Amino acid sequence: MLILIILQMLGIFAWIFYRQLLTPNYLVFSDTAKFADIARNLAEGKGFGINFTFFGSKMPEMVGGLFPAGVLPFYPLIIAAFFKIFGITDLAVASSSGIFYLTGAVAIYFLGKKIFGNLVGILASLAFIFDPAMLNYATSGASESLFIFEIILAALLFYLNSMTSLIFGLLTLLALYFTRPSAIIYIAGFILFFIFLRFKNKTQILRVGVIAVIVWLTIEVILTKFAGMFFLYSPLLSFLYGVARFSPLNASTSYLRGGETTLILGLKPLLSKFFYNLYNFYKLLPQILSPYLAGFYILSLFRWEEKRELRVFRFVVFLMVAMTFFASAAFLPIYRYLHPVVPFIYLLAVETLVFCVKIIASRTPLLQRIGVGKIAFLLVFIFVAGQTLGKIFLDSRYIRAHSNPEKPPVYVKLSWILEENTKPDDLIITNLDTWGSWYGERKTIWYPLEPSQLVPEEGKELKIDAIYLTSYKMDDENYYMGENWRKVFYHPEKIEDPFLAENFKFAGKFLIKQEETYEKEEAWAVLLVRKEK
Repeated sequence: MLILIILQMLGIFAWIFYRQLLTPNYLVFSDTAKFADIARNLAEGKGFGINFTFFGSKMPEMVGGLFPAGVLPFYPLIIAAFFKIFGITDLAVASSSGIFYLTGAVAIYFLGKKIFGNLVGILASLAFIFDPAMLNYATSGASESLFIFEIILAALLFYLNSMTSLIFGLLTLLALYFTRPSAIIYIAGFILFFIFLRFKNKTQILRVGVIAVIVWLTIEVILTKFAGMFFLYSPLLSFLYGVARFSPLNASTSYLRGGETTLILGLKPLLSKFFYNLYNFYKLLPQILSPYLAGFYILSLFRWEEKRELRVFRFVVFLMVAMTFFASAAFLPIYRYLHPVVPFIYLLAVETLVFCVKIIASRTPLLQRIGVGKIAFLLVFIFVAGQTLGKIFLDSRYIRAHSNPEKPPVYVKLSWILEENTKPDDLIITNLDTWGSWYGERKTIWYPLEPSQLVPEEGKELKIDAIYLTSYKMDDENYYMGENWRKVFYHPEKIEDPFLAENFKFAGKFLIKQEETYEKEEAWAVLLVRKEK
């Protein structure tokens, strides 16, 4: 119990100081704002919907005053529960991810203790607590904290291998399915883990495996038929479509802004995309996880375990790690898609580190006197915790010196301006992403690639009440403001586009000084409102 209290205190300590010193104390992930907006609507009794949506291939439609949420329900429901208890605030959102960060640290401790002993459990939990990515998710309200906790909990429950733990393990897999689409990798991994643990005869394993594949394919067919109903979806079809849709030559967000979707159907471009993304993962490995512990994990792959369940665990973890990297390389090369397997990598890496220390200490009297536990703890501190503490207490000085810690971020200020100058029921086209809905409390649509895409289809009326263009990430690849939009942005008093000139008028230009924002960045915005007819 004392160990758990100490681990939790360390987690709370890291969470508080990371959030206080390295973040602006506002939400920083736009996806988190999307979940929070849905949760706010749920908490206020408006239903499971959102005030923000992407433009897509045509003008999106609202249902009951909200856009379809387009996300899985489990995390928004949890945030809504936090809103009911703590009120609708950014802190409530961050606290929800913080809770799962802390429980994830507990889960990895118990998993490590169960498999390898108390020392490995403690050190794996420490590595998890002080991993920068885990802290980043925990302090920002990201869904990754919940997803990672569910994965670790499922591993623990299936490893316990009792009827009770199996039932709760299956419920955890169900929660995984309704949390993130990539859950299929881990659901398949844990089912395979269960089969190997329960059946030792190769013939039995093969038979059960064939049955499992048939059942899975049957479920995929059913899910495909009922996709979109009750939050059901086909993981396989979603993945295959994503693999063919996202090209490394184009911004991944272009299709969200009405861009044409060109499927990659040739084997050569698919393989080119796959290996190029894998190379980037390899090249930028230190940005994904601790490279030191990654090295010890590689060493763990060459160790032979006497206990069958340990061999099975290592094998299944290897499959999940490989499939996570391969799937991300084939789909979208985003680091946060890789982080769900990092706790398992750390667990096996720490166990191998302890194993190496024991071998060296057995031949070195001085190390024997110091003790294996102290040496291993020191190494984990050097490899993971020390670097993160340096980031929190040393690097933060530079960040705070070059920012305004007491001021809101640019996107928050821009959202407040939007709220002040529009009506609650206005439907607004903007490049402000989902921030205009969360902080500006307005119904917004992410602007299309070209103004001409706003022209309604024949027989349909224009439903847009305002257009709000800002300098927010206007040069970023995924947010890029095209030439025709820039003409409107720089010269709103003389709109050249005939459709915009006919239907909208200039309503104001707004400047935010750099001393008013957290980033110390100057920002400006232009508002066009619908002409009265």
